[in-house]
Amino acid sequence: MQARLNSAYASLAQTIGATLAPVGVGFERARIDAPTIALLDGTQHPSPAGTYLAAAVLFRTINASAVGSSYHGPLPDTKAHALQRVADLVPLNTPQ
Repeated sequence: MQARLNSAYASLAQTIGATLAPVGVGFERARIDAPTIALLDGTQHPSPAGTYLAAAVLFRTINASAVGSSYHGPLPDTKAHALQRVADLVPLNTPQ
């Protein structure tokens, strides 16, 4: 399902000339690189960690890498740093 969503979002962004913030790709990457971090709250909604990862991907898309950010929200430093690194590895502006 995620692959289909990624493809649909990428296609739509390309069609309308929008910048894509590939948050879904970030979630997929986190499942591989940081599998112990729960990104969902059990109801298919993002947990605080999932929200933090989404924000880090958005920040990277519109500004720069979140790696090194001192803002960690409610997360322990180690989780925030891991998610910053995951967001930094998500490919931007590439067809999915």
